[in-house]
Amino acid sequence: MPSYGRKFSTRVDPFIDYQQQAQALIESKPDIDMKEVSERLQANGYTGSYRTLCRKRKLGRQKSKHEPVYFERAKLPGYVMEGDFTELAGVSIGRKLYPSRMRIP
Repeated sequence: MPSYGRKFSTRVDPFIDYQQQAQALIESKPDIDMKEVSERLQANGYTGSYRTLCRKRKLGRQKSKHEPVYFERAKLPGYVMEGDFTELAGVSIGRKLYPSRMRIP
């Protein structure tokens, strides 16, 4: 079935003029919530809705996510087994006491 939805917006986005202000607020206070951003922008004349800000922020977060970075680890000879063992009183498994040794790095 063909889709007849619009591929374009029918009105001007009110967020475009306030995008830099919102970004500056979020960068200055990373833990700020979008409700406070909305209140501050509306005090400066923003006429859009709170929902629009949340949608724009969600899209911004999706665009800013990047691929994870992996680092090659080098195992040094002898590093893995460096350490000492100590005797413990024992470990109880099913009410049976077993002698135990613990590695201390």
